[in-house]
Amino acid sequence: MKILFAGILCLATKMGNIENLFLVVCLLVGNTFSRLCPKTEEYQAIDWDRLRDTDGTWFDGLDIPAVIGTDVVDCWDMHHFKPVENGVVFNVTQYVHGRPKKDLLDVRFYLIRKRETYILDPQHKSTFLAVTKKSYSHDPSDAMDREIENFADIMFVSEFFFMTNYDTYFVMASCSPIGMMGFSFFRTITPTARAVYDMWNVFADHNEVTGVGWENICFNRGNKTEQII
Repeated sequence: MKILFAGILCLATKMGNIENLFLVVCLLVGNTFSRLCPKTEEYQAIDWDRLRDTDGTWFDGLDIPAVIGTDVVDCWDMHHFKPVENGVVFNVTQYVHGRPKKDLLDVRFYLIRKRETYILDPQHKSTFLAVTKKSYSHDPSDAMDREIENFADIMFVSEFFFMTNYDTYFVMASCSPIGMMGFSFFRTITPTARAVYDMWNVFADHNEVTGVGWENICFNRGNKTEQII
């Protein structure tokens, strides 16, 4: 039994180039059964061809629900989706604080379908580790290397599911012993009120607990000037 949180988006204004989003969070007193974690219903079947055809980038901006592991990479942006026979492949741009925009790195996610969920192909774990550690080459440390390794261990044993309306939000999440964990993405660097509202409602529709993590560093970044794969 869990407490259900509902979000009411009350205002979105635009001042110059900055869009300000105001979110009021209300606590609804009552009990509900979570249906996504633990899984008690079918997950959304993603049309990867349709997602590929949306083109452009899905920008990381809010941790709804809780982020997986530690804040190893500040922001993840997803793009170039390619359906394959046993799953999907897409690129993920890693934004790390202090790294010049021209030196941002991309890592490729290879996800293998397992009925309704997906796992990261373990054959590509070493590449994921190498690229993520290279993203910190401007400020290396043994402690960060260990955090990256722990983060990779979590990512490569997780079973992921996805939710999207192909227009305003895209969610990549997994179930863990402490609940649902994952990443949320939008079509703009600063998500619009409509985008957050749409995503919030999909969690409410599934009677799922959600938590908000505002990622200011992601909202304030500029566009990438060079892609390195």
